[in-house]
Amino acid sequence: MQFPWLPANAFFLTVHGSQAYGLNHSLSDLDVKGVCIPPPEVRDHLFQGFEQAENAPEINTSELVKPRVNPLNPKVESNVYTLKKFFKLAADVNPNIIETLFTDPGDHLQRLPIAEDLMAIRDQFISSKAKFTFTGYAVAQLNKINRHRKWLLNPVTEKPKREDFGLPAERPMAVETVAREIRKLVEEWNFHQYRLDDLERSELKERCWEVIYRVANAKVVDWDNWPDEYWKAALDKLQEQLNLSDELRAVIDREHQYQRANQAYESYLRWESGRNPERKALEAKYGYDVKHSMHLVRLLRMGIEILETGQVNVKRSDAEELIRIRNGGWSYDALVAYAESMQKRIDDVYKVTKLPRTVNHVKLNTEYHRMLEKWDSGQGR
Repeated sequence: MQFPWLPANAFFLTVHGSQAYGLNHSLSDLDVKGVCIPPPEVRDHLFQGFEQAENAPEINTSELVKPRVNPLNPKVESNVYTLKKFFKLAADVNPNIIETLFTDPGDHLQRLPIAEDLMAIRDQFISSKAKFTFTGYAVAQLNKINRHRKWLLNPVTEKPKREDFGLPAERPMAVETVAREIRKLVEEWNFHQYRLDDLERSELKERCWEVIYRVANAKVVDWDNWPDEYWKAALDKLQEQLNLSDELRAVIDREHQYQRANQAYESYLRWESGRNPERKALEAKYGYDVKHSMHLVRLLRMGIEILETGQVNVKRSDAEELIRIRNGGWSYDALVAYAESMQKRIDDVYKVTKLPRTVNHVKLNTEYHRMLEKWDSGQGR
């Protein structure tokens, strides 16, 4: 799809990623993010909805972007969002989006007058949801690091077989029936029946896990182990309700283990075949993914900074240390210990932060429509 109108309507474009953080090296590519207000015929098209333009040639090869392209690595990755989608993502404190409002002015590639209206209200997008978004992204990085490290140390060389788990060649119908009921229960415990956004659902689940731990003195449930713990809890409930035999329960457990092993094997194959040579060499040298570790530390620190000060510090004052981490300066054990301590600290800071729990949606909706009307009237261009 072509967007000939995009360069003129992208009222704000900024460098993002490593160059914006001050973490780029000689071969870093260029990341660009921006906000646009499409012309009415695009915004109101009945059949062709438009929310964002990813790697649009009209942006990647434009005169706005060319001066910042790295001649040693001319790759450009861009994403330009409509004002509406940008507002919604920023209101959820999406790390990749909220950062764009706080990039260094020297990294701004286009900043039309109406962009000043957006900058004037950027603090209104900040809420304590940053605890869940920034730590959520960080936990995702840590999970990748741990998973890839496990594969480095113990490569999955063979596809799991049912007989390895003491299972018959065909899955018994009784097992499939019970497994289907377990999946239904797990979905209920995921709170998908309630109209919550992902962050509200995450917060509710964490509160429920805390209650389970404190009241029942049960095993700690967190983002690392909740799929298995939910499965076990659902199986306990169904065994009691349906009077399942211990033998059948054991078979169901083994079926679950087999399915998880099969999923891990497929994931391993995708990882092994999809890694670029540079990343593969770094992992082999240091025993874990050091690039992920740098972003993990950055995300945890930024999350705490937001909760404590309300500020989004994009240009990193700790860039030198973060680069050292990316270059293998921390051991794997040191990284894990740091991540654990920082997550505890974020939990503590979240309890006393002065930030609102959520943004003022009514106020932001008013600002959104005011900016839209101003642009349509020809102002702010």
